[in-house]
Amino acid sequence: MAGEMDQKKVAIVFGGVSPEHDVSILTGMQACFALDQSMYEAIPIYIDTKGTWWAGDGLIEHHQKIVNGCNYKGISQVEVGPGGFYHNGQPYQSIDVCLIALHGGDGENGAIQGLFEVNQLPYTGVRKTGASVAMNKWLTKKLLAALGVNVLSDHLLNKLPGQNHYTIAQLKALKLTFPICVKPCSLGSSVGVGFADDVETLHALLLDLFQMDDAVLIEPAVQSLKEFNVSVRKDICGDIVLSAVESPVADAWLDFDQKYRQGSQSKKQSASGLINLSREFGPKMPKNMLNQLELEAKIAFEAFGGYGAPRIDFLADMSQGKLWLNEVNPTPGSFGHYLWTAKDQKQGFVWLLNHLLAEAQQAGFLNSDQDPVPKLARIFKRNMA
Repeated sequence: MAGEMDQKKVAIVFGGVSPEHDVSILTGMQACFALDQSMYEAIPIYIDTKGTWWAGDGLIEHHQKIVNGCNYKGISQVEVGPGGFYHNGQPYQSIDVCLIALHGGDGENGAIQGLFEVNQLPYTGVRKTGASVAMNKWLTKKLLAALGVNVLSDHLLNKLPGQNHYTIAQLKALKLTFPICVKPCSLGSSVGVGFADDVETLHALLLDLFQMDDAVLIEPAVQSLKEFNVSVRKDICGDIVLSAVESPVADAWLDFDQKYRQGSQSKKQSASGLINLSREFGPKMPKNMLNQLELEAKIAFEAFGGYGAPRIDFLADMSQGKLWLNEVNPTPGSFGHYLWTAKDQKQGFVWLLNHLLAEAQQAGFLNSDQDPVPKLARIFKRNMA
């Protein structure tokens, strides 16, 4: 077993300015306890709801209370810099790799990924470009449709300037076929998802949704709805592999409460809402539908860069036998480890974290000592040969 001197330091980054802030805390805490201590040392890093970064083991002990402030022993305010984190301009903690446990917001839209790249910090999961596109549901659909993936038709409504709102007449002019599903374009975990059977209901929904996002996506409401999810990654040979397929057991589209607050009455405030939601693994589905799901999940994984273990979500109309790719989740809750365990008991949480961290360290960056300007593009003379 490796000694402490051999451990690599892993910044487990959680929280963030996002509607999924609290969910991210749960994922971060799970990761802190699941980290393989024979190989890694956990360095918890918390981003509060105002965007301030904090570090220290006190974050673990007080994780249920840090949303109300980080005035606890063992917690220091930090900022990201080359090679690690700094406190009051001085080195605080060097880091070997960052485990991104952030959901939604800047943690999943490419911003944090870009920040880590600028500071030469290896990080887990989807790369910055793929993450940025994946967090925009409309762009995701356009990209995948161009690759032959089946997606629902849609209307994109951008927020009007100032305090202006869409009128009933403007919405009628869209000639929508009801019922419809209405959702923010760039928020995850079903936050803000609603349904409308008429223009008046749509009008009321938009008043709320445009307070959450600058763009709203309108899609047909799928009848005889069933949802299927699968996680995707590359193995050590570079081949794309899929987890078990799951279908959340629900009578309607899962909303945020159903996904994350089941079991929240537990005194321990566990993450049971993330992993103990009623699920059906290996659900019955027509063979051609399963083949389509597997093929399109692989296409999406490659389209978004082929890194990490994103969860790909599908919607199906079981009465019609039709399947549509719904969205790509760069960092699913609890990293979606239960999907891999359902496929193979040996592929547990520790195993998945080891895979993500090893892949992150192999991704590599340009040597910071190397001149980024190729010789043919240099205008000014260098002192170096």
